[in-house]
Amino acid sequence: MVYGLSMEPFLSFGETVVMVQYDGPLKKGHCYAFITGNTLTIHRFIKKSGDDYALFAGDNNLFYNRVLLTDVVGELSPCQNTCAVFIIAVINSAFCTLMRIFSEEILIHRIRRRIIRSITGPARKERSRQ
Repeated sequence: MVYGLSMEPFLSFGETVVMVQYDGPLKKGHCYAFITGNTLTIHRFIKKSGDDYALFAGDNNLFYNRVLLTDVVGELSPCQNTCAVFIIAVINSAFCTLMRIFSEEILIHRIRRRIIRSITGPARKERSRQ
């Protein structure tokens, strides 16, 4: 069950999700579960960061999580809209590049979050009607 708002509107507070065991490799735009302290977190994969780490971000977050690959334990069941996942992966890659060029990280993250919300928002509403 989802607790928190970091993946809104794609995943809502209280929603039940299905995870499958992660067996690699990580796919851009897909959602994975990883361990942070005593918490299991579900965020979207952005890109690898060195040999042992990967960057993840919640669709509603301003910042990325740098996670050890050994801490990734599951993948959200592949019933996501493939087109939306591809578009979000492209957006996240573009914003990683923009962050290297510009110093306004918070502004760039806010723009990224609004774009992702505009993509995932309608899909979220359609699923709740079923």
